Amino acid sequence: LHVEGIDKPFWVHEEYLVLQSLFFREVFENVSNGDIITITVPSPDTFEPLLEFLYSGDADKWYDTLTVDNYYDVWQNLEYLGLGPAAQAVCLAFYQHEIQEN
Repeated sequence: LHVEGIDKPFWVHEEYLVLQSLFFREVFENVSNGDIITITVPSPDTFEPLLEFLYSGDADKWYDTLTVDNYYDVWQNLEYLGLGPAAQAVCLAFYQHEIQEN
C-alpha cells in the first residue's frame, strides 16, 4: 500500500483492513493479490499511527499520538476511511478529555 505524501510503502493484509474500513473494502474489491495500491488520504502525516491502531488495537498507544494540533486531521482520516466505533471512541475520548475540557 502506498499513501500519497508518504515516502515508504506499507505492507498490509486485505483481509484485516476490509473488516475495519468501508474505504478499504471498496479499494480491495478490484485488486488482484500482490498489486500495489496507491491511495490518497486527507492527512498523510497522521495515517501511520492510525494504521498501526487498526492492526494492534492498542487504543492507548494511538491516543498518545493525538494532539490538539493534529486531532482534526486524524478525524478527517477516520471519516474518509469509514472506520468503525473502536476508532471513533478513541478520537471522541481525546476530544472530551483534551479539547472540550480545555
